[in-house]
Amino acid sequence: MRISDRQWFGQHTQRIQENRQHVARLQEKLASGQEVNRPSDDPAAYSRLENIRGHLAELDTLDRNADAALRKLNTAEATMDDMFNVMIRARESVVSALNHTYNASDRADIAEEMKVMRDHFVQLSEVQVDDQYIFSGTASDAPPLDDTGAYQGAGAGNRVAIGEGAELEMAIDGSRLFDRDVNIVQMLDGIIADLESDDVDSLQGRIGDIGLAENQLLKAQTDLGARLRRVEVTTELTEDIRIQLSQESQDVGDADLAAVVSELLAQEQSLQAAVQVAGRTMTPSLLDVI
Repeated sequence: MRISDRQWFGQHTQRIQENRQHVARLQEKLASGQEVNRPSDDPAAYSRLENIRGHLAELDTLDRNADAALRKLNTAEATMDDMFNVMIRARESVVSALNHTYNASDRADIAEEMKVMRDHFVQLSEVQVDDQYIFSGTASDAPPLDDTGAYQGAGAGNRVAIGEGAELEMAIDGSRLFDRDVNIVQMLDGIIADLESDDVDSLQGRIGDIGLAENQLLKAQTDLGARLRRVEVTTELTEDIRIQLSQESQDVGDADLAAVVSELLAQEQSLQAAVQVAGRTMTPSLLDVI
């Protein structure tokens, strides 16, 4: 059966168009570096890549939560160290004031120093991260202590996902820090009052209270350290998962650029040849293809 000029022209045109589309897809792979750019390239691979991208986006959210937790916990840890230093200085001041060579005037001077320590401790209790009071528990929009040094914050109950299957209590219950075995601010106020009244007997009993405050801070620091370590370990696990997913994404989606370039050159040569052949063999007029 003889092929008409119109059929011949149509076949050449279709072949050239398909070749051009193939070249365009290869150029896209070369530009993106991806073997799979749309579902039609490879439905199964494209679906897997979409799942990986979604999983990586979830890890990004977990990382942001973990970073926020680390900022808060690291700040709390440094602040607790400063608080413990206040207790050390308070102990040293009380021991000095108990020296039998000191008189009422000397103890009054120490009382002024203790007032500075007391105010510094209160300032430390009001430290903030991201405009939130970190020692106020879940009531983080207000300072943790009232004017008397009593805890006015709330407890815990603010758990946040920081890793796959891992949650962390973000709120820090300041009652365990400031008012568990002894109210630290009220204890400091009591020391100041004893110094100002030159009450050596009462001042002697403050040494035991300072020991309770130190142990109270140490327990809170130990708990905080465990939470910090949990975040660090979870973050490491999340990074391991991210590396595995990224490698799988490369294995599934990355193009072999050397092979793409080689195929692209071959297809471009084929396209040029097809166009030249069509130009030599066909000089269709409008009547030929109508």
